[in-house]
Amino acid sequence: MGIAANEIDQFSRGCFMLNIRQSLRPGSDCDLSPEPMESLRGIPPIHVISMKSRPERRRHMEGEGRRLGLKFQFLDAIEPQNKQDYPPNYDAAYRKKHFGYDLTPGEVGCFLSHRLLWKKCAASKDEVWCILEDDVHLGDGFQKKVTLAVHARKEWDLLRLMSERYDRRGKIHRHLDCEARLMAYIKQPQGTAAYLIQPHAAQVLLESTQRIREPVDNAVDQYWQHGLRLLVLDPPLVSIDPALPSAIQARGWEVDHSERRPWWRRLQRDLRNGREDLRARIHTLARQKRFWLVALLCTGAIGLPVHEALAFSHDPSRGRGFMPPIGAAKAR
Repeated sequence: MGIAANEIDQFSRGCFMLNIRQSLRPGSDCDLSPEPMESLRGIPPIHVISMKSRPERRRHMEGEGRRLGLKFQFLDAIEPQNKQDYPPNYDAAYRKKHFGYDLTPGEVGCFLSHRLLWKKCAASKDEVWCILEDDVHLGDGFQKKVTLAVHARKEWDLLRLMSERYDRRGKIHRHLDCEARLMAYIKQPQGTAAYLIQPHAAQVLLESTQRIREPVDNAVDQYWQHGLRLLVLDPPLVSIDPALPSAIQARGWEVDHSERRPWWRRLQRDLRNGREDLRARIHTLARQKRFWLVALLCTGAIGLPVHEALAFSHDPSRGRGFMPPIGAAKAR
């Protein structure tokens, strides 16, 4: 007896749907199971750092809000005009010793503005804040992806919504859906143009940045110091609008990488970068509980006694960053 064509078609569709259901089963890399009702409560408060001296930026962000049906709370950015306007906690001596040049007024103002929002966030009773700078373009599906990210907030303390260094490779931490995923980086992709932050993380950053020594994104990147879990949303949900040139001069990077710099300054830069990379890798190994390898690296890199290195490796959060500054062992 022959098989009707419509029966074959139904059988094929059934096999196809079975394969789809298996590939989307809970716990797989692409899990589309319904989200709990908790994740449908809406996106967190969105705070935008906006410069009064650049009204076109405020208008741009107001337009972004109207386009996506979002409400923004604007913070007037702090805008020092010159070094005389820098706050007392700006560490000029540190900059001169370790870099040989000052932060620009734009960098200092950016730092102060983010710290002001961290202070307000830490004092709030909200679960998460979204902080944006005023030169970003918000991608389609912003509300949905941010809601998914907030639902996964137990995985992170601070979540960047974009990367500024696409040349740096990360590792998949987990998938949010078939498109979005959380990425973990050893060497952070920089930038504070758009991120989600929880109040406890804002408090930690306030405590770890009492002295202004580097641009704000560099200070955030130093997770081996403050111990926060930093992840990045991929694909990026936000991009820098090219029609709005940066208000923070690129002078710092240009000076640091100029061939006209004295050779010893370039060597100092390379040693500083190498030391930070080592500390980041040791911290990552400690979180992965590879204690003996951490102890070996601590002993060889900074001269800690083995028993002290093991103690630090078992407690990455000790002293707001388990690896003490170089020279700490000698000071003991």
